[in-house]
Amino acid sequence: MIPQINVYILNLQIRLTNGINTYVDALCRCFRKTSRINIHTITLSHKSNELIIDNHGNNSSIYLNCNYNGSINWNTPEIVLVIAKAIVDKKNNIFILNHTPCSIFLSRLKQYYPLSKIIFIIHNQSWCATFMGQYKMFQSFLFQSKFHQDELSQSIIEYFEEECKIYKIVDTIVCLSESTIGILRDIYNLREDKIALIPNGIEYHYPVNRKTLKISTRKKLGISQDIKLGIFVGRMVRSKGIESLLKALLEIQHEAPNFMCVLIGPIDGIMSYKMELCQLSGKIILTNVLDQKELNDWYMAADIGILPSYSEQCSYVAIEMMQHNLSIVSSDCIGLRDMFSNENAIIAHIGSLSNPDFYVNNLKKSILQAINLTSQERNSKLIKLKQLKYRYSLKQMRNMYSRLFLKLIAER
Repeated sequence: MIPQINVYILNLQIRLTNGINTYVDALCRCFRKTSRINIHTITLSHKSNELIIDNHGNNSSIYLNCNYNGSINWNTPEIVLVIAKAIVDKKNNIFILNHTPCSIFLSRLKQYYPLSKIIFIIHNQSWCATFMGQYKMFQSFLFQSKFHQDELSQSIIEYFEEECKIYKIVDTIVCLSESTIGILRDIYNLREDKIALIPNGIEYHYPVNRKTLKISTRKKLGISQDIKLGIFVGRMVRSKGIESLLKALLEIQHEAPNFMCVLIGPIDGIMSYKMELCQLSGKIILTNVLDQKELNDWYMAADIGILPSYSEQCSYVAIEMMQHNLSIVSSDCIGLRDMFSNENAIIAHIGSLSNPDFYVNNLKKSILQAINLTSQERNSKLIKLKQLKYRYSLKQMRNMYSRLFLKLIAER
């Protein structure tokens, strides 16, 4: 008989929608109708001054006051005392943590909950933005760490040490991509039996007639039917490839006059590229953050999904682009290279960071190739993408987490 399992997702209340919030929503949706696995979200909220529990059938939401030193974070050991008032330690309890730093909190949690299990999800790693996803460069930096005495280098090393503490304390680390398993093994010296690979998943909704819907959606958005439309979704920062994308678009506008690109996400990061934005006037659309319904309209209107990141884990944006049957242009960064290859996408190789023009040129060529795909070439890649979809379904995500939860509570 399958035992009753209580899963507590420890989350932060964050204003902007991001991949972690999408993940938490997806995991809650996975087990919404299951009777043996109960999901509870424990949220640090700057709005609440006390512990509040909202019950939703077999699930609940718990809000905790987080006004410790004026910041929202889990690395506060006193929070465990508040949690202990609401949750009793049991061998069928599992805590899931998504945010770092948190090693101090985790150490205290282990003391108060020796019977419970703890899972840490790697949505990102501290070094990825600084080293633009180049893990070999980061590995070399660590090897020579004794020679790095400046403040920035010390902060990188301290954060790496914090991650090492977290990985040591928890019972299981969940990776969202295969690339990260090798990094954990080679750089963090972790045993693979402590690591679980579980990609993100979403619920699929197949449009009845995409061609008809695309025409009507473009009319609603004011996009001409003869435009080739690319779409970028995410934070507009250098590590997500926005700088390289803008430079590629500057060159593309002369070679593909009927191509436009919509950039969807927080626009504060892109304001440092004002010159490029002015030169691309009429060729790009900036929308800021959109809700899911508005975002789906732009996916429906688009032809090409562009993923220029320097590092990812398992991109929800990439999965959504697959769901909407877009031609994919992707970098070959960690994470994305586990999702896409030349068979199902057009790959823009990043190359060395010392030669950024190399990537810009590859990105430009890849987008132009996507614009000029024949129907046969496009359909061939879409067929391969459809074969991938089961890996990123909500059903697959639920099955893999169910097996992991049962495995953990069976351990003594």
